[in-house]
Amino acid sequence: MNIEVTVKAPYFLDVGVHTSYLAVENSGKRITIPITYTISDLPLPDPEITYVSPYVAREGVASDVALRGHGFDQLDAGTLPAIHVGSAPATNVEIISDSHISMTVPGLSEGIHPVTLSGKLSGSDVDFPGTVDLHVIPDQTFQSVDIASAGEKSRIIFDNQRSALYVVNPTVGVLERYRFDSGTNWEFDQLYLAGVSDAALAPDGRTLVLVDGIRFYEVELGTNSMTLGDQGDVELGIDYSLDHVEAGSNGVIYGVSNDQRSPIFTYDLDSGKTGTLQFRTSQGTLVNYSSFQPNLFSSPNGIEIFLGERNITTSRLYRLTTGENIPSETGLIRGTIGFRSATFSPDGSLILINGEELYDENLDLLSSLPLSHTSSTFSPDGSIAYTFTRFNGTESYLLSKYDLSDPAAPQQIGETISLADGPRGALGLAISNDGNTLFLAGDEKVLIVDLTSLTF
Repeated sequence: MNIEVTVKAPYFLDVGVHTSYLAVENSGKRITIPITYTISDLPLPDPEITYVSPYVAREGVASDVALRGHGFDQLDAGTLPAIHVGSAPATNVEIISDSHISMTVPGLSEGIHPVTLSGKLSGSDVDFPGTVDLHVIPDQTFQSVDIASAGEKSRIIFDNQRSALYVVNPTVGVLERYRFDSGTNWEFDQLYLAGVSDAALAPDGRTLVLVDGIRFYEVELGTNSMTLGDQGDVELGIDYSLDHVEAGSNGVIYGVSNDQRSPIFTYDLDSGKTGTLQFRTSQGTLVNYSSFQPNLFSSPNGIEIFLGERNITTSRLYRLTTGENIPSETGLIRGTIGFRSATFSPDGSLILINGEELYDENLDLLSSLPLSHTSSTFSPDGSIAYTFTRFNGTESYLLSKYDLSDPAAPQQIGETISLADGPRGALGLAISNDGNTLFLAGDEKVLIVDLTSLTF
């Protein structure tokens, strides 16, 4: 019997020779057929701006942001675009790549400020199309409160734009939402999705993307209720499920499987297309997967996505610059524990791995904290690290604060705070963009901590 298969190259590949494979399984036997295809030319994308990241800024506080889009390399050589946020000009404008411009936004008043870009293309002044908004919000303090919530949690996300907290609860198959009302009152609603395992907030905050093991779901964040919108089915094959996701600021959601040898799966928010990515080893060899139960981590502005292996003798870390298509091995290797977590300072200059080892943006080890902490986060200026630690044997729940003004010699600030009835099993720690509030989610509760009233 002859079987004819037509192979279509993924839409996101660059010019060049690409290799892949076709796996066929029958009666318990698996055959892998290598595939090679050449892409000789790609049309230049139409100039456009698509996202600004982060898309939320603090009122009256200048911030560094990334502007994403297409066609930035097409601007006339030696010229820089004029970028405005509302009526205010951006400064420190630098073209990083065809899809990434870095810039500084001045302190602005509360409200929604449209981002515009104009520049010279072939000698002519051109306004780049695209609707991109920066949401500027005032600082806000939330009172400390414990909220009962049964079930193991896998992700906690704070939505600064809406003062809303999203918690993924795989145990009961729901996405929980807590919206601030007043005082210690947070309005609760939930969205049921059997098999839900993780979530990521879209880079413009318009939707939340969930995964349930087999597909991506966009969740419309309506005022009265949350509803499932667009969906992206992934060709997983027999070996994989879709378990963890992170959002790139280029409008692509990246996902991996808990299973061994997982590729990176992609879902494009703009086109709705899905695909997979290959990996490049330190020797430059392309492979179709990263081995052994990978974790995904995203830099705060969504420019870089990291994939860390775990639970093997030699665990490797891969780095993907969003907008490019091939993650590369970084050379950072850990032992059996591998990469359980990675937390980034807001400017990306510091990375805290496994709640203990502090690295710079080049992945050079700077120092280590006294303990390996369960979860961690940084203050908005990156000068402070907050850590949560759970000791299973004694059921102790500890909150600590570290001064990172000298990253080579971090110092604990004050004393460790013992949470008498902490969030058991807490794996996630989120912080508001003004640095005033911490959020934790555990097996039995969601914990909101007012840092302005807390003395370490």
